[in-house]
Amino acid sequence: MTALILETRSGSVSEPTYKVDRYAVFLRELSGIADAYAVFIFPTEMPYCVYIKALPLLHDTICFINDVTSFYRRSVTVKMTTLYRAKE
Repeated sequence: MTALILETRSGSVSEPTYKVDRYAVFLRELSGIADAYAVFIFPTEMPYCVYIKALPLLHDTICFINDVTSFYRRSVTVKMTTLYRAKE
């Protein structure tokens, strides 16, 4: 299952009807991109066994940094949209 399936079936990835503690984390993990970013941090010459134990921590860190920067980006987008509409 990927986040794309949830978006396609519901029209968007929205909040569930009932609050689930780990729902946001679950959705974030569906994309799988944090794992790729974590692996790309290390040079290809470095053996995988050297950094494999760091991958779970890097996965969480990358996801949380993405959440923080996405929140800022969304708030700026909303402000710009509001200003644009007020200008009209």
